[in-house]
Amino acid sequence: MILPIAIDSLLSLIGIVLIIVGLIVYATGLRSSEFAVFDSRTIVARRLMASAFIPLALELVGTGTLVGIGLVVVAMLWSISWLPERRRRFAVTAEAIFRSPPESVAAVMFDVSAQPRWMESIREAVLETPGLLRVGSIIRQRTEVQGRIMLARLHVDELEPYHRLVLALEVQNRSAVDVLEVTPLGAGSRVRYGGSHELPLLLAILGGWRLGSLRRRFERQRAAGLERLRELVEPRPRAA
Repeated sequence: MILPIAIDSLLSLIGIVLIIVGLIVYATGLRSSEFAVFDSRTIVARRLMASAFIPLALELVGTGTLVGIGLVVVAMLWSISWLPERRRRFAVTAEAIFRSPPESVAAVMFDVSAQPRWMESIREAVLETPGLLRVGSIIRQRTEVQGRIMLARLHVDELEPYHRLVLALEVQNRSAVDVLEVTPLGAGSRVRYGGSHELPLLLAILGGWRLGSLRRRFERQRAAGLERLRELVEPRPRAA
């Protein structure tokens, strides 16, 4: 059954309006210097733009062609496949062997003020919670996101002195977690910089096929971070 022209036009208009409103909400998020605000508005914008799929899909089905109906069915099946959070969450890790003992490595790795010197995109980091670093502490970071400096907060979920530190980004769904671990290895240390990330549903639908390359990029960044950490813990002797 082919839809009347008036209904077909109305569906197109609804879809376009939802996309435009989503883009406006996303633009207002970009203007904020708070990462939590940026993240929450980005989520709203993605939901609006995802909602535009419904009237546009109905319009496509309304053409009455097998091609149009087939495209909608394929798109729906692909979208449904990304609904489980476990499919959108992926782990990343980088590992390095240091000559220094765990206490020496952890003293730098777990030092909040040292984060900008070895962590990717971090420009400044301070402990916002009074006192020493502990479970429940909040770390405030100035980080570069898409070429802009934004303020992010991380919650200390776990802390085992000189061994393990787990940091969770303070956003709606805690989509990013960093795990820093140092374990003894002979006279030196095995150092791991890992964690997990979760793709928002709309991003997974649009670019989930790139999940493998995204994981490898994050792992390369973390491996580079560990090499910068090595230079802090085990500085090379200066040439005479």
